[in-house]
Amino acid sequence: MKLTEEKIKAWKEAHGEIQLIETDDGKQAVIWTPTQSLNVMKQVITALQQSEYDAVEVVLNNCLIEGDDLTGDAHVMGISKQIISLTVLPTAEIIQGNGHEIIHVPQKNFKAKVRKVNRGDVEFSSEKNGKRVPFETNISILKRIWKDTEKKYTEVLNDDRLHMAMLSVVDELKEENEAKIKKL
Repeated sequence: MKLTEEKIKAWKEAHGEIQLIETDDGKQAVIWTPTQSLNVMKQVITALQQSEYDAVEVVLNNCLIEGDDLTGDAHVMGISKQIISLTVLPTAEIIQGNGHEIIHVPQKNFKAKVRKVNRGDVEFSSEKNGKRVPFETNISILKRIWKDTEKKYTEVLNDDRLHMAMLSVVDELKEENEAKIKKL
């Protein structure tokens, strides 16, 4: 595979962040970073429940732009740690606001107001996700607790990385309501 500045520029325009994979035996492949797609990350997380090698194959099958076939066992095993490192999501934090909470995603310079999660949010969203699809319960909960503008919510939906970062703290919002039990 011959890499040129023109190809790289075109790929970045079409796919956003891209990565070059090079193996010891000289094979190469260019992929787009999987955290740019909520749908791919759902598949990756589902596959990770089986093995990291299955997750690598999901990334290769969904994110390959151009290059050699790297789906053979030796290649998958050789690139698994590097590919899995590409699935790390942006971080988010919860900040206490005045009568609400704020989800802050520093890498995206984004803040949004949400309310506390209640039992009804969790029960409704869990029932809605009967097939236990990764992220679906938290997607539903986030939509239910959203207190910021519709414009900001649309911005979240249009940026999968931002969306995944926001979803990553929904579990923390649920845990804020948990009580502690101590043996006396």
